[in-house]
Amino acid sequence: MSFKRTEAFVIRSFDINEADKIIVFYSRAYGKLKGIARGSRKLKNRFGSSLELFTRVQVILFEKETYTFPNISQADILESFSGLREDLHKLASAAYVVELVDKGLGENEESSRLYDLIARTFRAIASSPEEETGKLLAAFEIKFLTLLGYQPVLDRCAHCQKALEPSRILFSLSRGGGLCGECIGRGDPVFPTSLRALQVLKQFLKMDLEKSTRLRISEEVQREVKDLLRRWLDFYLEISLKSPEFLDSVKKLAGR
Repeated sequence: MSFKRTEAFVIRSFDINEADKIIVFYSRAYGKLKGIARGSRKLKNRFGSSLELFTRVQVILFEKETYTFPNISQADILESFSGLREDLHKLASAAYVVELVDKGLGENEESSRLYDLIARTFRAIASSPEEETGKLLAAFEIKFLTLLGYQPVLDRCAHCQKALEPSRILFSLSRGGGLCGECIGRGDPVFPTSLRALQVLKQFLKMDLEKSTRLRISEEVQREVKDLLRRWLDFYLEISLKSPEFLDSVKKLAGR
């Protein structure tokens, strides 16, 4: 038998019987891991609100060879992020972050940098106006992909390394970036984008996530950035996400 003690975010939970839940965490020390919260579905339970979605906790898990999953013996709240659950748009935005982490990573893929990125993203979403969350999520996506080793080539042709011409840029997912006019037509599936969209992504990658809201970006370029990142995520992670549709529907309800 052994114990694991670590800081962690609650990124998902599901019921397994009338009394217990499985909690999925993303932790600083161990990456993604699961534990059983026994009795957590009962009206009076020892966990209180510590296992609510998005909560950052100090958790202790008890492991034993005969257990399928470790038992959660203690969970103390470090940051509740209750504001993310009380506002529909913030809820949808944070739900996208945790679903991407949950489905994009296997268990025990530890990254303290990703853990810190999640914390900064949650704090930024919680404190930013609704109209700025699109920039925050785009900044999170490009930083997340880079941490996973999927950083696109943004400042030159991904094939010949020459400077990109503003007049005509086609993005190749298989080659990992934009292609110049001379390298287009080599049989790669491509789609059009603008030099400005690539420049914005490069800025998002270099700057602190919180500062992404300061960039002035036209609605057209924001749509290009969103489309490029969605395609990039689909191509490399090959996962099906439900939260983008939920987030888009929330934006439509708000008239955005």
